Amino acid sequence: MENTFFVVTKVFGKRVWCHALLAVGFLIMIPLSVRDGLNFHGNLFYEGEGNPFDYFFSFISISWLLFIGISVYAFRDSRKFLFSLPLSSASMSSWLMLTTAGFVVFLSLLTNGLYRVFFFDQHWLSEYWPVLGPTLFVITLVFVGYGLYWNLQSQSILKLLFSAAVVVGLSWWFVSRFFPNGFQNPIVPWCRVTLAEYVTMLTVSLGAWWLGVTSFKRVRCGDAKPSRLWEQISLAANGFINGAQSVDAPVCLSKTDSLKQLHWRQSCSSAVRMVGIALAILLSVTILVSLMQSGPDLQLFHEATFTALFLFSGISGTLLGVFLGEGLVNKENRELLPALANAPFSDQVVASVLLRNLMKSIGVIFAFLLFSLAFGYLIAELFFKHDVIRWNQGQPVLQSVGLPALIALAVFWGIAANLVSLVWTGRNWFVISVFVCITALLCIGTPLYVFFVPRVWQPQVGKMVLSLLTLLVVSGSLTAFVMAFRMNLIRFRTVVGSALFVVVATLSFWNSWYSHPQHFRVFCSSLFLLLVLPFATIPLAVSWNRHR
Repeated sequence: MENTFFVVTKVFGKRVWCHALLAVGFLIMIPLSVRDGLNFHGNLFYEGEGNPFDYFFSFISISWLLFIGISVYAFRDSRKFLFSLPLSSASMSSWLMLTTAGFVVFLSLLTNGLYRVFFFDQHWLSEYWPVLGPTLFVITLVFVGYGLYWNLQSQSILKLLFSAAVVVGLSWWFVSRFFPNGFQNPIVPWCRVTLAEYVTMLTVSLGAWWLGVTSFKRVRCGDAKPSRLWEQISLAANGFINGAQSVDAPVCLSKTDSLKQLHWRQSCSSAVRMVGIALAILLSVTILVSLMQSGPDLQLFHEATFTALFLFSGISGTLLGVFLGEGLVNKENRELLPALANAPFSDQVVASVLLRNLMKSIGVIFAFLLFSLAFGYLIAELFFKHDVIRWNQGQPVLQSVGLPALIALAVFWGIAANLVSLVWTGRNWFVISVFVCITALLCIGTPLYVFFVPRVWQPQVGKMVLSLLTLLVVSGSLTAFVMAFRMNLIRFRTVVGSALFVVVATLSFWNSWYSHPQHFRVFCSSLFLLLVLPFATIPLAVSWNRHR
């Protein structure tokens, strides 16, 4: 048993430590940089800047998503190796669940401890920032996640309904801990765990452990098979989701369509389902919690809802960029998959196929997020009797939702597409250099600017930095488009269309920034180039990787 624990922990740990450091650094340095950048002095929350509990659900949503996502990545990377080890299925699955739970708990406690150092006072645990209850719940969530995952490897309608009921029940139970006096009363922190709550989470964890162990045994020995009804439904759904054709209706596809389907099935389909469904559920839960917390204040509800939409759009873009980027290259991120690298097509055709699949993936996931947004508004309208459909600062909600949704989609596309273009280059040194520069600018440059630059010089220094960043974005974008056009990777109409988009977007938003200085308006306008830059950088990345 000790040898099993050592082997599983070693295999799992060496795949997560680097990502774990980046995740903790992200959760700490981003709010710290924001505080320093906004010239907050002393404590972030206790100088009249709000209640820290208002940020709690955003914190646990992002942190749990990051920590569990890193664990899922490490497990997917080590699954084949673990299956081949001469260890019993019961001990392997048990220690895998315990190792994952311990990893998530350790990172959660480490992040909370650093938050205490940088942001909170000595009364944080007892008054406004619960730790014990959410930590015990995330342990239960890890065990339940493993149990449902292995149980769903032998798919059936009943198992799917059971899993959905478990997820909904756990979500409702967790949210209800913050409303001990009923959902009609104000929300309060879950700072004390009762004996009944502890026994409930322990019982659910033990049941999930038993389900995970028994299901893991069936999967490892090859006995996990889907039901006949599930196979029939999957066959009918594959034509819509994956572009597959049924046996009774053969269709002759072109070579480019075949390449498009191959890339979609190998890299995009699983990433879209996993990211889309997971974040749609988290967004729905976040909207429901903000609805309960805001009460009859509809303006606060709308602001919280769109903030959550922007936040989850950014998270979706990051996750999708990572999954699609790694799905196109081999494990060492050095070259394209053989099916794409050796395809009898020009670089322009391959890049256009990959771009269309990327746009399709973003569209499907964003549709999941919009569905969750609509679900939250319907719940508020039908069950809470709030007139959110007709009210939003005196306008119908369909008119006021359009612009924030477009901005969220732009954030989603900008993050995912640029991240994919970085990873598809296959140059690890280039990817690492870009991330180091961005991290240094956000996490080191901002505190240096606030604390070490004299206040008299800060406007001039800020103007110089924004001007330099604007010059880098514009010159880099122009260089990428010129190189791609000269290498016949993009057409002239792509260049013209990108230029027209940037001009129209700049003219549309220029007057919205009238209260800001001129150099700041120019910098914001240059950011529109990042939305069209992937149309040049993705073909360049594919070409460099195919002919390295």
